Amino acid sequence: MDPKIKQLYQSVILKKSKAPFNFEKRPKAKYKIEANNPVCGDRFTLYLDIEGEQIKDAAFYGHGCAISKSATSILTQN
Repeated sequence: MDPKIKQLYQSVILKKSKAPFNFEKRPKAKYKIEANNPVCGDRFTLYLDIEGEQIKDAAFYGHGCAISKSATSILTQN
């Protein structure tokens, strides 16, 4: 593996996967979207609060590979 890619994987992807932002259930969220990938087994629920055309709050919960979990973490970060 290319050393730069390995460093990126270890420094960003693994950190975010182990300690993701907004990783919690929010049953009172206005919108709840469930997504899964039957091929790899990733399964997440996305919780959103939207006002007008703007996302005011976002969280997610579930399980999946380090890449999908870290990417969702980054996408929900304020």
